[in-house]
Amino acid sequence: MPKSKAALKSKSQEQFEPNAKARFEPNAKATSNSSETRKLAQFHTTRREFKEAIGLWSMLADQKPDAFAEANLGWSYLQLGEKAKAKKHINRSIELNPRTIEGHRYLGYYLMAEGKVPEAVKAFRTSMSFDPHHKCNCGDLEKLVLSKSPKRKP
Repeated sequence: MPKSKAALKSKSQEQFEPNAKARFEPNAKATSNSSETRKLAQFHTTRREFKEAIGLWSMLADQKPDAFAEANLGWSYLQLGEKAKAKKHINRSIELNPRTIEGHRYLGYYLMAEGKVPEAVKAFRTSMSFDPHHKCNCGDLEKLVLSKSPKRKP
């Protein structure tokens, strides 16, 4: 009796990727390998699982000075509403690498949350100056400018 296409596809995926489901699960290997830890932290961040991401970004930042990890740690804290911790890590990111795109971008979001629009615009523009084609920067600044501009009459 022939199996369904879905069953065959699932079986073939298991043959080639036996650990596909476990790939992003925390384990001893991920915590000892910074590359795997970074992938896992990024995975949780993109899924908006900030509590899980914080532990991993903290582990990376504690291993060695890492502007990217500090920026993402700050972003995660900001998303959880912990502004003081967010500011600390975002500033640390910029201190470690003054040309960090993420650090200045997340600083812009922090300043927006604080209601400091001119400073937020400056932070977004600084981030854009390092890489004008970075996929997120232009949209961040555009949203900010549009949200603060006077409503147009039809």
